[in-house]
Amino acid sequence: MYKVVLFVTDEVEVVPSCWINENQCFWPSHLKPTQIIKNVEKSVIPEDNWTQYEIKKIIYVTGKFFTFNVSFLKIIMNTLILL
Repeated sequence: MYKVVLFVTDEVEVVPSCWINENQCFWPSHLKPTQIIKNVEKSVIPEDNWTQYEIKKIIYVTGKFFTFNVSFLKIIMNTLILL
C-alpha cells in the first residue's frame, strides 16, 4: 500500500504505508533520489537513521506504486487548493 502525503513543508511525495507512523513519515534523507525511489518502490522498512518529517495530510491511498504525471499533479493541486 502506498500513500501520497502532504508534508507540513507543503511538499508532496508518494511513500509506502510502512514509512508512516501516525502523523510522521520516515524519510531516507541520506540517499540519492534514485535510491529513494527504489526504496519506495520496494517498500523497504525504515531504518533507525532515517529522518522523520511531520505530515499535514494524507491525500491519496493506492495499492500500486506510481510516479507523478501531469494528470495526477493537477489532481494534487486541486486538492491542495481545498485545504
